[in-house]
Amino acid sequence: MRTQTLCRALVILLLSSSSLFAYVPHFSQVTSNLYRGGRPQKGDFDWLRSRGIRTVVSLEIKSTVASEAKAVKEAGMKFYSMPMSVYKAPSNKEMDTVLDWITDPDLQPVFVHCKHGEDRSGLVIGVYRVEEMDWDPESAHREMLQKGFHTEYLPLEDFFWKRVGN
Repeated sequence: MRTQTLCRALVILLLSSSSLFAYVPHFSQVTSNLYRGGRPQKGDFDWLRSRGIRTVVSLEIKSTVASEAKAVKEAGMKFYSMPMSVYKAPSNKEMDTVLDWITDPDLQPVFVHCKHGEDRSGLVIGVYRVEEMDWDPESAHREMLQKGFHTEYLPLEDFFWKRVGN
């Protein structure tokens, strides 16, 4: 009887802890100081912080930025935003800025995301792999595709190849 009561209490405790069951779409580790994924929900920011992440970089459109910035700061992390579209290539300056953020030791570990964690974040990580980790462009592009990058978003696809060569 006592064991049953303890088990029920444990189940209730676990189910009531939203940060324990946080789910960030397509969340994955890129390096020891860099993670990527899709848009976190409000309860996910505490989960990200519990994983040691210190900075969140959003690539989403401006309409989602204000509420996310507030949630990130409430969770005790830093927030940076570089809105990108899947229909328009970022500028080289915008990409350079994002790369500066994700490689800054004072901001690491960093979590970079877009809505689904596939296209805009895939582009950023693909460029990062080539320019910062010396991957060959084909290997970086192959990983982009494996992580869900959609080549039909031609502005992003073209930007990748123009930026990294080939």
